[in-house]
Amino acid sequence: MLLFVFVYAFPIATAIMLYAFLMGPTEFHKNGLIGKLRVFIMSFPGYIGYALLRLCCGKNGIDYAKRLENYMCYQRNPILQIVYLGLMAVNVGFFFVFVFPLWPNARVTMLHKVLCFFIILSPYLAFMKACFSDAGVITKDTEQRYNETFKNDNIMYFKDRKCPTCGIIKPPRSKHSVVTDKCISKFDHFCGWLNNDVGELNYKWFQLFLITNWISCFYGSFIYILTLWGIVEEKNLLYTVFVTPSGQRIESSPGIVFQYMLSNYIIIIAQCLFLFVVALMIFGFWAYHFFYLTFVNCTTYETFKWSHVQDVYESVKAYVQSSKYKENQPLVLHEYLYGVPEKQAAEVTKSEDGGVKSDHVKRKIKDWEVKQCQELEKLARKQSKLTFIYYHGILNNIMEVIWPLTLRSGPLPKPKETRRKNAARFLD
Repeated sequence: MLLFVFVYAFPIATAIMLYAFLMGPTEFHKNGLIGKLRVFIMSFPGYIGYALLRLCCGKNGIDYAKRLENYMCYQRNPILQIVYLGLMAVNVGFFFVFVFPLWPNARVTMLHKVLCFFIILSPYLAFMKACFSDAGVITKDTEQRYNETFKNDNIMYFKDRKCPTCGIIKPPRSKHSVVTDKCISKFDHFCGWLNNDVGELNYKWFQLFLITNWISCFYGSFIYILTLWGIVEEKNLLYTVFVTPSGQRIESSPGIVFQYMLSNYIIIIAQCLFLFVVALMIFGFWAYHFFYLTFVNCTTYETFKWSHVQDVYESVKAYVQSSKYKENQPLVLHEYLYGVPEKQAAEVTKSEDGGVKSDHVKRKIKDWEVKQCQELEKLARKQSKLTFIYYHGILNNIMEVIWPLTLRSGPLPKPKETRRKNAARFLD
């Protein structure tokens, strides 16, 4: 029973949890069973942990746990990087201890003794490159260049919208990263495994990191199967007679051979299953990024943003077709969408940051929301479909990943502080 749990149940359960963790937030799964499973996986351990801490350590234990949670989940830290390197080290160690000495055999040639080093090394190189590459950090020196890269669509992105944290004019398709506290061009997400933002300039390195990992895992599971099959052929196990401890002679069969291999090579078989499951998970995650996000030239962040826009547009269309519709009155439309009372929304003043503020409700009506209402109203009146303007054809979209638009007009200007240091070094 324990053997069954180790060989079959544990890898399957791990695969399901990994899939739920990686794909649960996606549009396809977030409202379904996988999305709910991810919420459970993320929240249940916390509830149990806090209950045990309160029971054992009291209020001080809870406070320390919350600080640790804040550090692990909302600040840059190397924990997942260490976990990744640890997992790689364990699997590579198992390979060199239990599999590599068995080569060459009837099925594995000497070629693999050389090829395996390149397969093992490639994820490490891609990992280092993705960890330390620039995601597309926007500074005062590079602000103008990034603002020239993409157009505003006046639905998700608007002209002259200022980042309240950085104080820069936000370029289209940029977002302020909460974890790194920087504005990132074409922000996709913050990757804990890399401890780095993923954006316009390093998206290709992020995808290369995924590609090298699923290739190495698939290769590992494939070569493990070849190794095991070579052992079966070399020992002629399919045509031999097995003798039990009691002396009973048993003719060979696929089931008997499998039991023999399981009892003698359990670590290789278990690692083979683990690598195959992980390969499927990473391949699925990469396929989502390449065959969907890259093909349509969209980011993970923009999928949620665009989904919200689509929901708002459906509400706008319903409003335009209703008897309550009042033409060219964006504040009234804003009231319909966001629930601000009409008599209060009508009395507005300009706030200091350029937004619109209602004096009665003390709630800022964001300027970009009003602009969005105006644009969506125009589209609804024409009965037009929403168009994602950043789609330029599959091949062009792929080329934007390989050769980012921002870099096509030349290298980015260096920060002023760096230029000063270089000048001082030259003068010295």
